[in-house]
This record gives sequence, C-alpha cells and structure tokens, in this order.
Amino acid sequence: MDYGNTIAPKADSPQHFCEGAVVANLQAEGIGIVWYDADGNLLDGTEELENGVYYAAQKTEGECAGERTMVTVVLTNAAVYEVPNLPDEIEMCLPATLADVPTNGNTNLVWFYNPTGGSELDPLTIDLTGDIVFYVSYKYGDGACFSIPRVAVHIITVSNIGAPDMEDPQHFCPGAMVST
Repeated sequence: MDYGNTIAPKADSPQHFCEGAVVANLQAEGIGIVWYDADGNLLDGTEELENGVYYAAQKTEGECAGERTMVTVVLTNAAVYEVPNLPDEIEMCLPATLADVPTNGNTNLVWFYNPTGGSELDPLTIDLTGDIVFYVSYKYGDGACFSIPRVAVHIITVSNIGAPDMEDPQHFCPGAMVST
C-alpha cells in the first residue's frame, strides 16, 4: 500500500499504559501524528486503548498520511500495584507545604485533593493550613500508572508555639525542681 512520500515517525515500542489510557496518550516523534488501529482505521484521540498493535503516521498537507510505524500497546491493571504505606493522620507544624509531609521512605508519591480523578498537586506549591484530607498514590514506570485506590491522609496543622517569656537570668537553689 502506498502511503505517500512522508517518512515514518519515530516511536518506542512497546508502550506501557494503565487501563483507561486513550489514543492521545500514545507517543511518537513527528509532525501531525495520526494513529491507526491494526485494521487501518483512523483513530480519534479519545478512543480507549486496548492491548495490541497501533500504527503512527505523519500527516502531510491535505489528507495524505506517510509511512507508518508500528507500536505495540501493553496495558496494566493499576489495581495490582501496592498502595503507599502512610499513617491515616499526620500532625504538622506551620509553616509547611505538602512537600514537608513525612513519607516514611515512600518515593514517587503523587498527591490529589480527590479520591478519584482530578489533577496531580505540586507538593512544593501547596501550603498546609487547617485540617485537610489529601489523597496519595504511587506513580509507576513512565508515570502512566498510579496505584489504586488512593490512600486518604488527614493532615492536621498547628501553629508553632513560641518560647515562653522568662526572666533572664533565673536563679535556683541547689536541689530545686522545675515545675510546669
């Protein structure tokens, strides 16, 4: 089959995704990339991926697409990944950001405001104030998969308590006890 004179795009294969990934998640280098299924049908970016073979092409002027590059898609069920091991409740002194929350050695954590859906939070920009529940998940591999379910972490913030006012110097007799 003649696909025109446009060279095939570059793409890694296989590409790994979590279930629920869509055609727009596929990666290829080139201009005007379009995707086809194994039967040659042009795909919309919102169509859900399945395990199998897909083809990328660079679209030229008009309706012609060039040579195609085969990409194998491998889907993973995110529920098989372990969830982060964090306490249900963490007390933090202010000022603090989400990046200051102790993670007990967990790495590749992703924080959310919601138990499902929503955007990843940037821990460096989220100032902690009051009592709030965040949801945390592991990010696996190339970042396409997250552990399910997200773990709820209730963060309670307290203001730093300043040092008490004291007379300086203080004098005590030998054997004196400090009282509260």
